[in-house]
Amino acid sequence: MLGRMTGPKTIFAILMIVAGSSSSAPAAEDFGRLPPLELTPTDLTNCELGEEVLAKGNALAAGLLIEECLTQPVIPETRAKYLGLKGSADLQLALFDLALRDFEGALGIEPKNAQFLTGKGQSLLGLTRSAEAVDAFRSALALEPTHVEALMGLGEAYLLEGKTPLANAFLAKAVEAAPHNRAARLARGKAWVQQGEYALAETDFSAVIADTPQTFEAHYLRGQTRMALKDYEGALADFDAAKALDDDREDVRLDRVLALAQLRRTSDAQLELNEVIDMAPNNVKALMMRGRLYLALKDKDKAKADFVQAVTIDPNGPYTDEAMAELHELNRMDWSDYLED
Repeated sequence: MLGRMTGPKTIFAILMIVAGSSSSAPAAEDFGRLPPLELTPTDLTNCELGEEVLAKGNALAAGLLIEECLTQPVIPETRAKYLGLKGSADLQLALFDLALRDFEGALGIEPKNAQFLTGKGQSLLGLTRSAEAVDAFRSALALEPTHVEALMGLGEAYLLEGKTPLANAFLAKAVEAAPHNRAARLARGKAWVQQGEYALAETDFSAVIADTPQTFEAHYLRGQTRMALKDYEGALADFDAAKALDDDREDVRLDRVLALAQLRRTSDAQLELNEVIDMAPNNVKALMMRGRLYLALKDKDKAKADFVQAVTIDPNGPYTDEAMAELHELNRMDWSDYLED
């Protein structure tokens, strides 16, 4: 029998689903204060609801539902299935140690399941245990030679180990096995970027966009690739598309600034930076970029204010030395102006 929807984690998960986002859900410490939920025997079980919720993209709620379900007596075949789904949810949440535990539990029941072996490999890859990941992916491919996720995973594992020719070969096999698989194309495109093969990467990202034009990641990655190819108009078009799909991403906006700067659209770049800093006042990278823009516009006072703010926010951060160097140069310029007067 599968677990009925009665526990506090279940109520938490349901509230998350109703709210539509984790930010609107109650805190984890509220589990024990949640009221009992009375359901009839015809209602979905936790595991079934968790599977449905996972398919709709809510990994956290799905994981909670399935976890509570698995505390109940479940026949082995069903337990293996839902341990695998719980592992998939944990992978999406980057909880790689938990995902590994889930997939190893599933493999304890079904040791020759290619999907579970692939999930184990992906978990190990997330934990940067690439040699073990290679073994898991190869075991999966021994069972299903055209398993796309295993081919992708093996390519990514070899890339992590610096074995570029092998990585390229397996990523190519993944694309060959499923030419319209978005994840396979994106994985190979990212591999090309790491190798500096930007034209080849652009081709893969473009193929994804041709199939699914509303893919944020493909537009953003193609924009970065086009920047490397010095196609600044094309890059800006992609950053605009990515921004339209996710207006809250500061990294997209800052890359858009770089494209605008290359196109000598200084006013637009300044406007974008102002919006980013209004949205995220502690974004040190944005402050540094705006400070340098002010320098280019010969507005030393505003430049100095941004550099000082950057150092104040993160005095030991990665931009501190650069900000201090800029401030030192600005102070030197101030003294030069004073002496000339």
